[in-house]
Amino acid sequence: MDPIDIEGIFCEIVSNDGRKLVIGAIYRPPGAPLSFLKLLHDYMSVHIAPSSRMIIGVDFNLSDINWNTLSITGGDVDSANALLDIAFSFNLEQLVNSSTRFQDGTSSVLDLVFLSNRLIGKQWKCEVVDGLSDHAMVYVIGNHVGSCGRFPVQKHNDISRADDVTVLDALASNF
Repeated sequence: MDPIDIEGIFCEIVSNDGRKLVIGAIYRPPGAPLSFLKLLHDYMSVHIAPSSRMIIGVDFNLSDINWNTLSITGGDVDSANALLDIAFSFNLEQLVNSSTRFQDGTSSVLDLVFLSNRLIGKQWKCEVVDGLSDHAMVYVIGNHVGSCGRFPVQKHNDISRADDVTVLDALASNF
């Protein structure tokens, strides 16, 4: 399996104060081989530090994990173990507790959101809402505050000494 066989995207957002947040989205087709998850683990090991702050939304098409007990309930045991290994290796906690796929009278949790343990202390809310297909939509609201940065304050009590050109240049370049 080539890396191009993985449908996914990762981006890193860096706030003005240097804090980083990795955001990812991954799709694993139904019945994908175990090599898919091994390749994903290898990619993440090279490009993402396990201590990173991360939010990853995925459709892994693996309904064989009970996320409350972290136990495997059957099916593709090897792939389920590989997914749990990714979660443990990168200190990720899975937030979705409701079924996200409904078909032929059955339901399962296929669409997942992983949050790094470094973000768990923040206020996060995860909801499953009606989707556009046989999958529900997972809606996550979080409070990740980054620094907007501050501009240096300069006081000019004597208006005749103010440098209007510099003030206008600073305003033009920052807004």
